[in-house]
Amino acid sequence: MRKLLAIAFLALSSPAFAADAPVPDPQVWTNGQPQVRVSVSRGASENTFNVGATITDRQSGGVLAEPKMIIKAGAWAQAEVGATGAPGVASVALSITVDPSGKNAAYFAEIRRADGKLDSESGTLRIAQ
Repeated sequence: MRKLLAIAFLALSSPAFAADAPVPDPQVWTNGQPQVRVSVSRGASENTFNVGATITDRQSGGVLAEPKMIIKAGAWAQAEVGATGAPGVASVALSITVDPSGKNAAYFAEIRRADGKLDSESGTLRIAQ
């Protein structure tokens, strides 16, 4: 039986707030090759940042998920999306932080497959002032 991961958000040192997001369809995660693109912009409140990720399938180009959250500088936040528990499915665990200065962000994405294979992506972003 397939288990679907809902978008989960966890801030390790400050709150992260999740925007309402639809529950992803487990079928789109079957035999997919997820890749992650992250964007960060200044939030409406001081010291807050809007974080968005677009997770697409490398093969089809289709969008698998688009988690969004609001985080504070200096905190780590996490999002986890995808499907587990059946052959061929994949999930993505994304961790992101904005440095205390608010000038840069860093992310790490771990792509997990049901066969036990792991891939990762990471990067740093300069935040527009």
